[in-house]
Amino acid sequence: MVVEVGDDYFWSYIEGKMRDRMIKGNEVTQDNKEIFIEYWRFIVEEDRIYLDEIRQEDEV
Repeated sequence: MVVEVGDDYFWSYIEGKMRDRMIKGNEVTQDNKEIFIEYWRFIVEEDRIYLDEIRQEDEV
């Protein structure tokens, strides 16, 4: 979802799920599931779009 638009940039809202596992030998010692929210800033230069910045939810 686009949350802010400027003349040469835009910010997108990114929400996802991740799984973080710690493995020792053949055994899973930790298994954490989390939802994360990030804001990605893209800049537009001529006919190209570049990722410029990523902020975590608590940095906004």
